[in-house]
Amino acid sequence: MNTTSSSPITLSEQLITGKEVCRILGISPRALHDYRTRRLIPYVKFSKRCIRYDVTAVKKAIERLSVPSID
Repeated sequence: MNTTSSSPITLSEQLITGKEVCRILGISPRALHDYRTRRLIPYVKFSKRCIRYDVTAVKKAIERLSVPSID
């Protein structure tokens, strides 16, 4: 029997909308569309108009695309 006090994370808590991604990253919806088209940002497409982004996958993509400083 599992007696941990933490509640399970539901799928809806891990997926965010494009609007939320744009706000977090400080980019425009058009830029997000471009990143999606170029497959720079992973996404989940439920239908033509219902696209969601996994928070963890977006963070990993940003880390992968980050360019280190020279100093």
